[in-house]
Amino acid sequence: MKKIQVKVPAHEYCIKTESKLLDNIGQEIKTLAPTAIVLITDRNVAKLYAERVQKSLEILDCTIHKIVLPAGEKTKSIEKLNRLWDFMLSKGLDRNSVVVALGGGVIGDISGFAASSYMRGIKFVQVPTTLLAQVDSSVGGKTGINHPRGKNMLGAFHQPSMVLIDPEVLNTLSEEQYYAGLAEVIKYGMIWGTSFMLYLEKNIVPIKKRQITALEEMIIRSCKIKASVVAQDEKESGLRAILNYGHTIAHAFESISNYKGYLHGEAISAGMIYACAIAVNRGLCTKRVYERQYALLNNFGMRLKFDEKMTSFNISKILKIMSKDKKALAGNIRFILPVKQGKVELFDDISREEIVAVLENEGSLD
Repeated sequence: MKKIQVKVPAHEYCIKTESKLLDNIGQEIKTLAPTAIVLITDRNVAKLYAERVQKSLEILDCTIHKIVLPAGEKTKSIEKLNRLWDFMLSKGLDRNSVVVALGGGVIGDISGFAASSYMRGIKFVQVPTTLLAQVDSSVGGKTGINHPRGKNMLGAFHQPSMVLIDPEVLNTLSEEQYYAGLAEVIKYGMIWGTSFMLYLEKNIVPIKKRQITALEEMIIRSCKIKASVVAQDEKESGLRAILNYGHTIAHAFESISNYKGYLHGEAISAGMIYACAIAVNRGLCTKRVYERQYALLNNFGMRLKFDEKMTSFNISKILKIMSKDKKALAGNIRFILPVKQGKVELFDDISREEIVAVLENEGSLD
C-alpha cells in the first residue's frame, strides 16, 4: 500500500492507494470509530461497487445507511444537497457519524459539503472511483455545489478524514471518462516542475492501456503534487490558485452548456490550450511549451478546442461568466498562465481583447 500524508493547519490525513482496497474500506474506517455510516453514491457507481463496499463496512459495529443520487454534474445542486440533509436527519446521524463518498468528483463534492454543514461538520471519507477524482477532487478539502450563475460557487473547505484509492476501478471507466481524468494529470505536469511531464510523455502507451503500475505511479505522483500545494495553501489564498490552470475558460463553457456539453476534464483540456495560447501571445512562455502540451493532450485524444458555433454566439456571455468566476477580483478576470515549462503564475491584468482573440482563434497560434 502506498501512503501520502496531507498536512494542513489543525488537520492531517492519509491518502492510501492499493489494488482491491475497496474490499478493505471497513477496516480502514474502523479507526474513526463511527457511530453510524452514510454511504453516498450515484446510480452508475452503485451498480458496480456499492454492494462490495457495503460488505466491507459490515465489520463495523454501527448502522450503515445508503443513499443513491442521480449521476452527472446536475446532481451538484441545492435540491440534491437538501435531499442529503433530509436523509441524514431522518436517520438520526450524530456528530460521530461518518459520511463515505463513493464515486467521482460530483459525489465527492456534494457529500463533502453535506458533511461540512451537518451539525457544523462531521467526518467524511473519500473513496474516489474516477481518475479525475482520484488525482484531484478527492484531495484538498474543496467541497461544494453549482449555482445557475456559476460552477462551484457554493461550498466549504472541509478536509476528509482519509482518501482511499483503488486504481483497479479505473478499468470500468469509459474511454471518455478516463481521458477526461487525464486532463487533470497533464495539468500537474504543466504546473509543477519538469519530471512529471517527462514521465507522461515517455509512458503514453502503458497509460493508454491502463497498466496497473502506470496507473499507480500516475496517481501517486499527482496526489503528491496536490498534497504539497495544499499543505502550503489550504484555502487558496495564494499558491493553491495554480491548481486552477485551464479552469477559468473551462468553467465558463461548462456553465453556458448547462453542464451537458463537456465533461469537466474535457473542458479543462481545451481550457489549458486556450490559456497557454494567451501566455504565448503575451510572450510569457515559448511556443515550445504550447506545442508539448498540445502534443500530449492530442496523443491521448483529448478535446483541444471548444465548439466553434457555441463560442461565436456566446463570447459576451463567456466573458461575463468569467468575470464572476471565484478567482475574479473586483470583476477583473484572472488567469493562471505558464511562464515556462513546469511553472505557472497568476495574472490579473488579462484584457478582454486577449481573451476574445484566443476564443475567436480557437486556441490556435496560427
